[in-house]
Amino acid sequence: MLDKGIPALLRDIKGDLSGLAQPRPGQPKIDERHAKIGFPFEAKKFPIEILSISEQKGKRMCATVSEFGPVLLSRILDLSEVQQGIVAIIFKYCDDNKLPLIDIKDFKKVVQYVTDEGKE
Repeated sequence: MLDKGIPALLRDIKGDLSGLAQPRPGQPKIDERHAKIGFPFEAKKFPIEILSISEQKGKRMCATVSEFGPVLLSRILDLSEVQQGIVAIIFKYCDDNKLPLIDIKDFKKVVQYVTDEGKE
């Protein structure tokens, strides 16, 4: 896939994929196996860009709570069906009232409003 110039987004949880940036020399057992099957091994490097959602090295990826949406946010938080329904209602309320949900702080404020002040 990478040989064809097709962009790919791969999750690299353990750091194994970062090796694509530099060609690695063969190893004796691998070279022996390739020679045995008649399939030549050629180490290559590929252009990569490391994306990060944390403070680690790489291009920082950001998304607002609104961009996550109620379904993905509920899955990430491992919510029950009842809790998922409440999250969906909160998102609908924010959409109807043009209230942006930028981060978790915004979401918490809306939840506080709905549970306390919104009862009036």
